[in-house]
Amino acid sequence: MEQKSLSINNLHLSYIDNNKQGCPVVLFLHGWGADKYNMKLIYDGLSDSCRIISLDLPGFGGSGEPECEWGTPEYSEIVSGFIDVLGINGCAVVGHSFGGKIAFYTAALKPQLFSNIILIAPSVLRNRRSPVYYLKVWSYKLMKKLCMLTPGGKRRVEALKSKSGSEDYKNASPVMRQILVRIVNEDFGYLSSRIVKPLFLYWGDRDAALPVSMAYRLHKSVPDSGLFVVK
Repeated sequence: MEQKSLSINNLHLSYIDNNKQGCPVVLFLHGWGADKYNMKLIYDGLSDSCRIISLDLPGFGGSGEPECEWGTPEYSEIVSGFIDVLGINGCAVVGHSFGGKIAFYTAALKPQLFSNIILIAPSVLRNRRSPVYYLKVWSYKLMKKLCMLTPGGKRRVEALKSKSGSEDYKNASPVMRQILVRIVNEDFGYLSSRIVKPLFLYWGDRDAALPVSMAYRLHKSVPDSGLFVVK
């Protein structure tokens, strides 16, 4: 695999490409907090028969970080531009978690870009939260307001964020934290009817972050879809 880079809208993108010609092209989009090597065990098994391209999404790996708060639509535009520059329209796409959400959104709006869509536990649907979750959110917001009323308020708020947030949130830069909050609250179930290319869903039955119930809901809403649940 050769390490390469290019720029889209003045944003540096890093990716790897095995440069294999005259064969199907498979584009890999990793999940939050990962990078272009995250699905190596999958694409290594395909490298003899496919052209493999794995992209570092903006803000991860060797790619540049967005300058402001983005959502899935902005990431989708970058991926669409990347595909256009490489001239790989009609490729298969493999997306995991956040990468799966981007692939799903892109496939719904620009179906010509992909021939097949393979999604590993994609965060397409918004997770249904329990009352306990919303109580924690309300408590956090209240504590944040109270901290700002005390001396050293900003420092106290940052300490509170470090204690209260998920590992992904704690490890992210300020801009990437804003992006994470935004994408977690996105729900693209309404785009299911616009998925016209074959969709394959691969899901773990004990996924704590994205419950397998999401898999069944998504599978039911996309007519040309298959689902494999891993025990």
